[in-house]
Amino acid sequence: LFPNMLRTEAQNCAFGLVGQNSDTTAGILEMPIYNDAYSAVNPVAAYAARKSVGTVEPTEYPTDQEVTEYDVSCGIRAWRKVVSQEDDTRSIMMPVFDPEHFSEERQADIPRTGCAQHPEWYVDHDDFIYTVCALWMGMDKPPMLHGQAGVGKTELARHLEWLFVMPLVRVTIQRSSDIDDIAGHVELVAKGDVNITEFFNGRVTKSWMSECVLLIDEPNVGPDEIWQFLRSMFDNSRELLLDMDKGQRIARNDFCYPILAINPAWDAKYVGTNELNYADVSRLEHIYVNMPPEAIERDILIQWCQEVEYVPTAEDLDKVMDIAHQIRDLVAQGSLPISWNIREQIKVLQALKFFSLKRAYRLAITDALEPDTGQQITAIVQGYCA
Repeated sequence: LFPNMLRTEAQNCAFGLVGQNSDTTAGILEMPIYNDAYSAVNPVAAYAARKSVGTVEPTEYPTDQEVTEYDVSCGIRAWRKVVSQEDDTRSIMMPVFDPEHFSEERQADIPRTGCAQHPEWYVDHDDFIYTVCALWMGMDKPPMLHGQAGVGKTELARHLEWLFVMPLVRVTIQRSSDIDDIAGHVELVAKGDVNITEFFNGRVTKSWMSECVLLIDEPNVGPDEIWQFLRSMFDNSRELLLDMDKGQRIARNDFCYPILAINPAWDAKYVGTNELNYADVSRLEHIYVNMPPEAIERDILIQWCQEVEYVPTAEDLDKVMDIAHQIRDLVAQGSLPISWNIREQIKVLQALKFFSLKRAYRLAITDALEPDTGQQITAIVQGYCA
């Protein structure tokens, strides 16, 4: 443990016992995550290798289960065993696809290591990967991710796509979203000397019939007709109902994995979001995506500073975390009508490479707020300025 992290590590350790500082692990009962031949050589490296299932490049992952001829015909190159963090006796097999199975156009939608979104940096701090895969592969249920803006809902979907090595289709719903774009529409098409009507599939319908992770983002802000269309995704029929195409039913591809993500309608900050009908609540499986423990949040922030080739000092990191605690207290009290999560923290810390602490917070949030509201944050930040 680095000296500047001793207190933070202790505060966030669920298994910690008070004792004397030691420079070795001699006489200490190690957790299972460290307890194997590899960790005996380098326990820190052992932990780093296990903190995410994504430590091996997905395109090179060796299979954990026999790949059959049928699997190969479906584009599956390997199977990855995903073990629950809560109970290591539970596991599920995740398909790993051969990118060459997809067209060049669709390969462009596969998240790759080193791309701008860095799907390889995602940290699974609450067993989300196993939970989603168990719902998809084990129960054939579509999960809905709930959570504040900036906690990593989209990043979770992108990380799963990276692990699967398959395209990510992200459909963001807005108030102005058109059902024709989402579901499909009828057009008059010239066929020789005559004109006929022809139905053209929308973005969701096309994706429903192909191998992909289909992320429906913020469906609870769209018009009612879009939600009614999406509702047919949630039952056990695995079909989309196209009323606009004479009631045609479209079967879901065996390797289309739908997932929905929403901001909570009960939170006054998210104006325009609609409460879910209980009938829809009962059809879906729900996952609340919360903030990670502070130690993990610090790791994530340091990781994302690499994007701007910046290594924050321990002092700056401590300041940003202390300020975050105070901002989050005001948010929880209802004094600040904002969210302050991982996304906002990354914005501030990356900006510190180029700007002062006060300017970094102005760029991240305060210049966008009503002056009296922004002053609450400015007053906190000012206390940390030299």
